[in-house]
Amino acid sequence: MTTATLNQEEQAQIAAIRAQKANQRERQEQIDRLQRQVDEVQDRVDRAEQTKSFFAQRITQLQQLLLTICGKERVVTNVDPTSQALDCYQSIAMMRLAIEDYPRIKRHLDAELSAAKQRLSQFEHRPQ
Repeated sequence: MTTATLNQEEQAQIAAIRAQKANQRERQEQIDRLQRQVDEVQDRVDRAEQTKSFFAQRITQLQQLLLTICGKERVVTNVDPTSQALDCYQSIAMMRLAIEDYPRIKRHLDAELSAAKQRLSQFEHRPQ
Protein backbone atom coordinates (compact mmCIF):
# COMPACT_ATOMS: atom_id res chain seq x y z
CA MET A 1 0.00 0.00 0.00
CA THR A 2 1.15 3.44 -0.74
CA THR A 3 1.13 6.44 1.53
CA ALA A 4 -1.64 8.01 -0.54
CA THR A 5 -3.83 4.93 -0.09
CA LEU A 6 -3.24 4.94 3.68
CA ASN A 7 -4.01 8.63 3.84
CA GLN A 8 -7.28 8.04 1.94
CA GLU A 9 -8.22 5.22 4.31
CA GLU A 10 -7.45 7.41 7.32
CA GLN A 11 -9.53 10.21 5.85
CA ALA A 12 -12.40 7.77 5.24
CA GLN A 13 -12.17 6.50 8.81
CA ILE A 14 -12.08 10.06 10.16
CA ALA A 15 -15.09 10.95 8.03
CA ALA A 16 -16.95 7.88 9.28
CA ILE A 17 -16.15 8.76 12.91
CA ARG A 18 -17.29 12.35 12.38
CA ALA A 19 -20.53 11.18 10.77
CA GLN A 20 -21.14 8.78 13.65
CA LYS A 21 -20.51 11.56 16.19
CA ALA A 22 -22.87 13.88 14.29
CA ASN A 23 -25.57 11.20 14.26
CA GLN A 24 -25.10 10.60 17.99
CA ARG A 25 -25.30 14.34 18.67
CA GLU A 26 -28.49 14.69 16.56
CA ARG A 27 -30.00 11.66 18.27
CA GLN A 28 -29.26 13.08 21.72
CA GLU A 29 -30.70 16.46 20.71
CA GLN A 30 -33.90 14.74 19.58
CA ILE A 31 -34.07 12.75 22.82
CA ASP A 32 -33.60 16.00 24.76
CA ARG A 33 -36.42 17.68 22.77
CA LEU A 34 -38.75 14.76 23.38
CA GLN A 35 -37.86 14.71 27.09
CA ARG A 36 -38.61 18.44 27.32
CA GLN A 37 -42.03 17.75 25.79
CA VAL A 38 -42.67 15.06 28.41
CA ASP A 39 -41.53 17.43 31.17
CA GLU A 40 -43.72 20.28 29.88
CA VAL A 41 -46.84 18.11 29.81
CA GLN A 42 -46.03 16.72 33.27
CA ASP A 43 -45.74 20.31 34.51
CA ARG A 44 -49.18 21.04 33.05
CA VAL A 45 -50.61 17.98 34.83
CA ASP A 46 -49.05 19.13 38.11
CA ARG A 47 -50.29 22.73 37.69
CA ALA A 48 -53.81 21.51 36.92
CA GLU A 49 -53.81 19.43 40.10
CA GLN A 50 -52.47 22.37 42.11
CA THR A 51 -55.13 24.65 40.65
CA LYS A 52 -57.86 22.19 41.57
CA SER A 53 -56.53 21.99 45.13
CA PHE A 54 -56.27 25.77 45.33
CA PHE A 55 -59.89 26.13 44.18
CA ALA A 56 -61.08 23.67 46.83
CA GLN A 57 -59.22 25.59 49.55
CA ARG A 58 -60.42 28.94 48.23
CA ILE A 59 -64.05 27.77 48.28
CA THR A 60 -63.69 26.97 51.97
CA GLN A 61 -62.14 30.39 52.63
CA LEU A 62 -64.90 32.20 50.76
CA GLN A 63 -67.60 30.23 52.56
CA GLN A 64 -66.06 31.33 55.86
CA LEU A 65 -65.91 34.91 54.63
CA LEU A 66 -69.59 34.76 53.70
CA LEU A 67 -70.42 33.94 57.32
CA THR A 68 -68.85 37.22 58.38
CA ILE A 69 -70.26 39.52 55.67
CA CYS A 70 -73.80 38.28 55.02
CA GLY A 71 -76.42 40.50 56.61
CA LYS A 72 -74.01 43.27 57.51
CA GLU A 73 -74.84 46.87 56.86
CA ARG A 74 -72.64 49.13 54.81
CA VAL A 75 -70.34 50.84 57.28
CA VAL A 76 -67.74 52.22 54.90
CA THR A 77 -68.92 54.13 51.84
CA ASN A 78 -66.99 52.18 49.24
CA VAL A 79 -67.37 48.72 50.84
CA ASP A 80 -70.69 47.01 50.17
CA PRO A 81 -71.15 43.67 52.02
CA THR A 82 -73.87 42.63 49.57
CA SER A 83 -71.56 43.11 46.58
CA GLN A 84 -68.81 41.28 48.43
CA ALA A 85 -71.16 38.38 49.14
CA LEU A 86 -72.25 38.29 45.49
CA ASP A 87 -68.57 38.20 44.40
CA CYS A 88 -67.97 35.31 46.82
CA TYR A 89 -70.94 33.35 45.48
CA GLN A 90 -69.86 33.93 41.88
CA SER A 91 -66.32 32.83 42.64
CA ILE A 92 -67.53 29.75 44.50
CA ALA A 93 -69.84 28.78 41.63
CA MET A 94 -67.09 29.20 39.02
CA MET A 95 -64.55 27.24 41.07
CA ARG A 96 -67.05 24.42 41.65
CA LEU A 97 -67.60 24.22 37.89
CA ALA A 98 -63.84 24.10 37.35
CA ILE A 99 -63.48 21.31 39.92
CA GLU A 100 -66.32 19.37 38.27
CA ASP A 101 -64.58 19.78 34.90
CA TYR A 102 -61.24 18.64 36.25
CA PRO A 103 -61.68 14.92 35.39
CA ARG A 104 -62.15 15.83 31.71
CA ILE A 105 -59.07 18.04 31.76
CA LYS A 106 -57.08 15.38 33.63
CA ARG A 107 -57.99 12.72 31.03
CA HIS A 108 -56.88 15.05 28.25
CA LEU A 109 -53.58 15.91 29.94
CA ASP A 110 -52.94 12.27 30.83
CA ALA A 111 -53.46 11.34 27.17
CA GLU A 112 -51.02 14.06 26.10
CA LEU A 113 -48.49 12.86 28.68
CA SER A 114 -48.87 9.26 27.59
CA ALA A 115 -48.39 10.23 23.94
CA ALA A 116 -45.28 12.29 24.74
CA LYS A 117 -43.79 9.45 26.78
CA GLN A 118 -44.61 7.01 23.97
CA ARG A 119 -42.84 9.19 21.38
CA LEU A 120 -39.78 9.42 23.62
CA SER A 121 -39.73 5.69 24.28
CA GLN A 122 -40.14 4.79 20.61
CA PHE A 123 -37.31 7.11 19.63
CA GLU A 124 -35.01 5.83 22.36
CA HIS A 125 -35.58 2.22 21.32
CA ARG A 126 -35.13 2.90 17.63
CA PRO A 127 -31.98 1.40 16.19
CA GLN A 128 -29.23 3.94 15.71
